[in-house]
Amino acid sequence: MTKKLSTPPVIILLDLLFMLLFILLISKKDKIEVEIPPDIIFQNATLLYNDSDGIKYVMNQNTKRREGIYNPPTNVGFQYYKDCKTQCRDYPSQYRGRLQIYFPNDLFNTISKITFIGSHTDYNCKKIKFDISVDGKLDIEKLVEKNSCLKKIDGLDKLVGKI
Repeated sequence: MTKKLSTPPVIILLDLLFMLLFILLISKKDKIEVEIPPDIIFQNATLLYNDSDGIKYVMNQNTKRREGIYNPPTNVGFQYYKDCKTQCRDYPSQYRGRLQIYFPNDLFNTISKITFIGSHTDYNCKKIKFDISVDGKLDIEKLVEKNSCLKKIDGLDKLVGKI
């Protein structure tokens, strides 16, 4: 006679729990957030209009009209932008939903440096939240207040002192 082997339900339950734990550990992502002023476009930012053909135009923030085609600087490899939502309420309806606020290169580079130092070293900052002030600079006090792991970084004030 052959005996039928069955797996106890507890083993099956443990297997499922370990698989769930494994999936949760793998899907954990680092999250970097950049908050900009909600009502105005911060200083030194470039406002661009992206038309349906994929051509980007520089927007004049005084006249709220297109100025000309956007030619990115040749020495800049990457640029960061946020969609212009509540900041662009005053713009004509033809532009709404297609306006983007591009960050100045020096601000983007500083954010990149802090992110790299904070997340790829022993400081292990996985979730960093940046606040940009109205004058287009990092709000260091809020940055350190919201991200306590950054307090350990020596020379952080020197890194962001000129922004």
